[in-house]
Amino acid sequence: MLPEDVLYRLNPWWESRAECPVRPLGLIRQKHLNQLDFDSKRIVLVQGSRRIGKSTFLNQVAFDLIEKGVAPEKILYLPIDHNKLNDKSFFSVVRKFRTRFSHPLSERLYILLDEIQDNPDWIIELKNIYDSENIKFICSGSHTALLDSEGSKLTGRYLPIIFHRF
Repeated sequence: MLPEDVLYRLNPWWESRAECPVRPLGLIRQKHLNQLDFDSKRIVLVQGSRRIGKSTFLNQVAFDLIEKGVAPEKILYLPIDHNKLNDKSFFSVVRKFRTRFSHPLSERLYILLDEIQDNPDWIIELKNIYDSENIKFICSGSHTALLDSEGSKLTGRYLPIIFHRF
């Protein structure tokens, strides 16, 4: 199971509302932030080449959610390429997250998954969680690795957002 201290290091906003992190540095992609419909359940797939700001964007999304009044303990950020996460299923991490904060299945949660393509089962896991729980997924990954032949399993369930270099 994923150590709780790792989850807290990855999600510093859980510690205290008074210590909510400052807005992450980097280019503010307001156009893309405006595309995020947090009321919709559709999975957001942020795609782009390497070193273009996808990870920074996910952290900015967490900040914006907190600014909009979402309780910090309802937001989970996971970099799938983290060495403590690369062999974990999304199911197990979501269960730990729900248990830690006593979130019922009906409660809307926001899960931000970075470098999602590093989990070989990501499409089927996301589809199964999407179909059974109240979770808004916002995911990032490279152009080439996302939505290969298995991507059809997410048809109608996702909104692509493409990042380009300026």
